[in-house]
Amino acid sequence: MNNDVIESLVSTVIQSYKYVGFTNDTIHERDLYLTLLTCVLVKSPNLDNLITEFKQKKSNHEFLATVRKYSTNELLTPALRAFLNELVELTNNSDGALVFHEVFQLSDNSDIQKLSRQDSVTLYTRVLQRLQAMNLPDHFAADFSYQALPFSFAELYSKLLQPQPKSRVYDPYAVTGESIVDFALQNQSVCITTESVNQSSRYIRHQLLIAGVSELNTMNSFALDPATNVKKGEFDYAITLLQPSIYSEIEDIRGDNSKALKGNYEENRIPKAVLKSRFWEHALIHHMLYSLNDSGKAVIITGKGPLSRHSDFHSRKQLVDNNQIDAIIQLPPKLLDARTVPLFAIVLNKKRSNKDKITFIDARNCYTPDAGINILTSIDDIAEAYRNQNSQSIKLELVTPDKVIKHGYSLNVDTYVAHDKRDYEDIDVDAVQQALLKQQRHTDLIIRKLNSIFAIG
Repeated sequence: MNNDVIESLVSTVIQSYKYVGFTNDTIHERDLYLTLLTCVLVKSPNLDNLITEFKQKKSNHEFLATVRKYSTNELLTPALRAFLNELVELTNNSDGALVFHEVFQLSDNSDIQKLSRQDSVTLYTRVLQRLQAMNLPDHFAADFSYQALPFSFAELYSKLLQPQPKSRVYDPYAVTGESIVDFALQNQSVCITTESVNQSSRYIRHQLLIAGVSELNTMNSFALDPATNVKKGEFDYAITLLQPSIYSEIEDIRGDNSKALKGNYEENRIPKAVLKSRFWEHALIHHMLYSLNDSGKAVIITGKGPLSRHSDFHSRKQLVDNNQIDAIIQLPPKLLDARTVPLFAIVLNKKRSNKDKITFIDARNCYTPDAGINILTSIDDIAEAYRNQNSQSIKLELVTPDKVIKHGYSLNVDTYVAHDKRDYEDIDVDAVQQALLKQQRHTDLIIRKLNSIFAIG
């Protein structure tokens, strides 16, 4: 749908929010309104019937009775019944008569009725951003500045994994959920579980319902808690983005372990050797493998550090020795923002043959510049190169695990794929790390000499 139409609908929804008198802008008010808006945007005949009944009710008691009736309706999906129980809890603590009537009038808006699921998600996320900015002077302004969403890797995930209907998909680090929601829009009938450490799990749940997911579980939890929140072998696929920073890409020469995970973890979930690292990307990788069934696959988008850092050596060794790495794909830099840190897709596969080689793919040039960042392109070509282990347009090498072992378990694409020209934006993390270590040794030598001089004096 035309962007101007969607923005006009955003304005209509925000004016409705103002009309019901939610001037205190409590989280409870916001969540109640967004939950009711989700009822309007979800394409479900049963919810349409619920809204029709609501329009005839007068009191908060009648509203609650109607919601409770539908929350036990076996014709509704488990996800929708759980969602209605959420609505019961929110309504219990407020007088919802006015807000119910006001929001449900939006269901009669002809433009809202015409929205696709993608457009409905867009409408919801824009309204959410405005309501989260209620303390800003321009939150109702026509020229409101929406927060730029990070690049979604949903299409890359989808084409690398090709999930079947009813597949169980897990994102252990969903943050605000953009990629998993896009993934759901592209792969109808998948079942989705997410974990998120911030308070966005409710809003992720709303967007997944709007996207058409019938079975879901969005948890406000930390995937790497010592007590796991998911079952061993529960999922067919796992996907996540671990957004790197330049600081985490360079090994800490001081050996600071203050951020290392602590607690009693099952060895078959996260090995002790992996827990020793102050970086926790590999802990999450092993947790994702733990969550997959025997034929499961995972895609992790991360920086270069986990592929080469010394502190992650034991994890890489275990992954290679256990034959669980299917491919390493180097992606272009600047996909998330204007920083130059390159990204990589690590593809894991728990059903590899002992004869299978690891596919190293160089897709760093698959992008189009756009306003200071890069847009990933040639996703079909990247996915075909991975599946066919051959490509006329993208450089790749098939490497035996023995060769990776000979290279010290390095998983850097540059180690195995020859290329003619280095991109000036690429950062050679290994070279930077070695230079820093050399400088540190030189500094240590000077300090020892100075200490010896003062000691003599």
